[in-house]
Amino acid sequence: MAGNDAHRLIEGLREQRTRYELIAEISGKQRALLEANNLDELLEQIEKKKALMAQVDEVKKETSDLISRWPEIRQESGAEEIKQVEEEVNATRTLLEKIIRIENEDRGMFETEKNSRSASIKDLQNRKKLRQMYGGKEGGDSRFLDDKK
Repeated sequence: MAGNDAHRLIEGLREQRTRYELIAEISGKQRALLEANNLDELLEQIEKKKALMAQVDEVKKETSDLISRWPEIRQESGAEEIKQVEEEVNATRTLLEKIIRIENEDRGMFETEKNSRSASIKDLQNRKKLRQMYGGKEGGDSRFLDDKK
């Protein structure tokens, strides 16, 4: 029974890792979309990632009992099965670290862009206020009139 459980656990871990590999691939493409300001495609990629994460959650639910029973299953499993489980866990950990790093870098880049745009918008708003204060006309001949003679 433990051998069968170990194989089911290995398969579940592989399924998770496969989904995480797809998520990592999508995350890697996001930067180019951010730089190109291609928000529609970026949103599509985010939706794909959400769908993959839902699949990962489903696999986790299916394997949660096996994971919680891993110490028991491990004692009854062979060395090869234990090695495979550990390799899958390590590969998944490495992928998750990569995904987190990419996401954090992209988030930082997005925040920098957002702050830069915010500053540009504030600058434009200030210029508009100054034009209205010193000359009045929105798009025309704006100049300061000195009426002292």
